[in-house]
Amino acid sequence: MKIYVTNNYIDFEAPIHMTEDQREKFIDFMQINYSDIGVREVEEVSKRMGSVSRQMIEWTADDYFALLKADSNEELSRETGRTNMSIIMKRGSFIPEFYSWINLKGYSAPITKKMVNEYLMERGI
Repeated sequence: MKIYVTNNYIDFEAPIHMTEDQREKFIDFMQINYSDIGVREVEEVSKRMGSVSRQMIEWTADDYFALLKADSNEELSRETGRTNMSIIMKRGSFIPEFYSWINLKGYSAPITKKMVNEYLMERGI
């Protein structure tokens, strides 16, 4: 089973094993939290290790600077060629640490690429 939310599906990375009662409760929970949800039965396809080829994309100072913009995760995903989840995870770790560093340094707005470069150099990133 895959659960679709509008045009995308939620991928939990691994199967979630549950009883039929648990499954019904889970679907009810998802429908409460996502108004436009549909459930469709699908046949699971097993993947062997190494069957998916992904290339690691290094994060540049420009990429980090872009994370600070008000653009949506989807827009940044398209601009940088990264997955939406990659953007979410990087924003979640980078932004709080960066703003904490800015406060320690006594910097104020507007944030510049020079600040981001300095942060990356200090952190060895």
